[in-house]
Order: sequence, then structure tokens, then C-alpha cells
Amino acid sequence: KAADEINLIEVGEHIQSSRRPSIAMVTEGKIDSSSDSDQEEICDKCRGPCIQHKLQRTYPQVRTYIGTSNTVCHMMKEKRSLCCLKLDEKCAHKSATSAHEYQWRNRPIILAADRTSSGMYNLIIPLRAYYRPVHDLHPIILLLELEEQDSLNEAFLDAISYFPDIYWMKGKIGNLDCLLKAGVSSA
Repeated sequence: KAADEINLIEVGEHIQSSRRPSIAMVTEGKIDSSSDSDQEEICDKCRGPCIQHKLQRTYPQVRTYIGTSNTVCHMMKEKRSLCCLKLDEKCAHKSATSAHEYQWRNRPIILAADRTSSGMYNLIIPLRAYYRPVHDLHPIILLLELEEQDSLNEAFLDAISYFPDIYWMKGKIGNLDCLLKAGVSSA
């Protein structure tokens, strides 16, 4: 019996030495997800780097304007600069000053109002909800009839800065130049 046990042990050791450990297969097949090549992939739908790499599915960061129910939305991983939210002005990060210059993949949605309110934010939430495909998100332009001395509420700007493709501009719905800058011809 002792000789049989030794043979079994030797056979077992022989089999183990010829086989690769299972943990090695897992680490060999692992793909490095932090490589720059993934981030720089050209997307046919985005006509450049894919917007999906800049987004995450999560609850809105700023909850000042949210109603009673929380909705998971497509949110930017990093907050956009407040200067980039203004559609009709150049900034250090963008050079476009009208909706036509952005060359969006989808038609814009224009919302004209005299001031910001929680109703606007509650309109944005379902338009950026997680169940909408990322490449089907429409840009949203808020056309606000603010007086010259009025400025946009900083809390509202902070809240919308986490959402992708949302912009605002001062203007009146009765002014054709404002409507054209907002992209009414392609809306």
C-alpha cells in the first residue's frame, strides 16, 4: 500500500508540474484598461474621441433642483468649466459661438424661458437618463431672457455643468439672430 500511495503522489506531482496554474491564465489574459489607446479610439458616431469615455452612469452630483425621485443619468466624470456652458461665447476650451459650429451628431433641443427654475432641471433629468443610449443624446440649449444686469444662478450653472451637451445663452425667442445662434434651423 505504501508503494501505491507513493506512485499516486508522484503521478499527482507530475501532473501538477506539467500544468500551468490557473491564476496565471487569468493574469495573462487580462487587458490593461488604463491604456491611452482606449481613450483615443475614434468613434464613427461621435466623429472623433467617443463621448462614452467621458461619461458615467450615476446620480446627479448637485441635488439642489431635484424633485422627489432620484434618477440615474449619464453624467460627466469631470465637471465642465462654467465658461464652456455658454453657447455664444468663445472660451479657452472651445472656439464655437453658435450651434451650427458645434456640428452635433443629433438635433438640438431648444428651451426658451425668462429665468431658470427647477422645472428646467426636471426636464433635463429624463433627457439624460441612463436608459437613453449615449450616442442618441440630443444637445440642450437653454435660451434665457435675462436682463443685462441679471446673471444666471450659480447653483443652477453648477448643477448643469455635470450633464453632457447642455448649453445656455442670453436671448429672446422673438429675436431671429438669437434663435439662429441657438440652432433653430437644425432643431
